[in-house]
Amino acid sequence: MDNYKVGIERWRKAGGDPAKIIPMAGELGSSKPTEIDKYVEAAKAVGRRQLHFYTWEPNVSEAVWDRVAAASVETAPALAAAE
Repeated sequence: MDNYKVGIERWRKAGGDPAKIIPMAGELGSSKPTEIDKYVEAAKAVGRRQLHFYTWEPNVSEAVWDRVAAASVETAPALAAAE
């Protein structure tokens, strides 16, 4: 996910330690299930052991909630894309 990589790089350029930041996925109300998959893969690619999600709106689709529930840095989500 490009914004994941860009965020970490900006943090690093500002003098921050990339190991101390865990980007959040969201706003879940405007996210697609495949975007959650990309976030999980980006986190796994840089060795993250935690995933953070946020939402402000109550309009999160069931497909996105399913992806969040299945998200793991240990294994990729097993659900089929439902957009």
